Amino acid sequence: MVRKTKSIYKEFNFKKILKSEMTSKSDLEFMCGKLGLKNVKISWLKDYDSNYSGPQILNLGNNTIGGTHWIAVDNDFYFDSFGITPPPDLEHLQFTPLHIQNINYGFCGNYCLLWLYYSKMGELDQFYNLFKY
Repeated sequence: MVRKTKSIYKEFNFKKILKSEMTSKSDLEFMCGKLGLKNVKISWLKDYDSNYSGPQILNLGNNTIGGTHWIAVDNDFYFDSFGITPPPDLEHLQFTPLHIQNINYGFCGNYCLLWLYYSKMGELDQFYNLFKY
C-alpha cells in the first residue's frame, strides 16, 4: 500500500499541483478523484451545460486563446475566486462576491476544487468563513 502511494506521488505530484499557478484539466480531474468529487464536468464556459445536474468547473478561455481562469458551478451556485459576478450564461445562479485570490497568482483551479469539496459536504458557509478576516 505504501509503495502504491509513493508511485502515485511520483506520477502525480500533489505538492506540485497544489503549488502550481496553472492547473490543467488533467490536474483537476486527478484531484477531483482524490477528493471524492464524482461526475465533475470540466470544460470551457462555452460548453456549459445548464441541464447537467452535477458540478462543473469551467474555464473562461477557449480553444483559440487557451485557458484563462477557472470558475465552478454546483447546484444553483456559482463560484469565482476573484469575486467577479457571473457571466451572462450563469447570472441566474446564486453568487457570493468574495475576492479570495490574489490577482498576481493563478490558483483559481485549486480554489474551485476546495469550493466544490465544501459544496459537496453542504458546508459552503464554512468555506467562505475560511477567507473572512
